[in-house]
Amino acid sequence: MKKRKFPSAQTILLVKATFVALLTWIIPSGKYDSLTYNKLDNTFIIKSKGKTRLIPASQNHWTNLTSKYHTKILQTALFTNP
Repeated sequence: MKKRKFPSAQTILLVKATFVALLTWIIPSGKYDSLTYNKLDNTFIIKSKGKTRLIPASQNHWTNLTSKYHTKILQTALFTNP
C-alpha cells in the first residue's frame, strides 16, 4: 500500500480559494451604509437601512461624520478636503 504525501502549498491554497468562492453564493451579502457627495446641492447623502438623509456639506458636519464613521471608509471616499 502506497503512503499518501501531504499536499503542496499550492494545492492547499487552491482548495481554500475554491471553497471561499463557493461560499460567496451561499452566504448573503451585507448591507452597508453609503456616504456620497452631491456637488449640485452641496450636500452629503447618507443611505442607511433604507433611509436617506441629506445634510449640508460644511466643515462642521464633515467633522461630525468623520468622528462617527470609520476612518478607512472615509479614506476611500470620492471627495477631498481642499
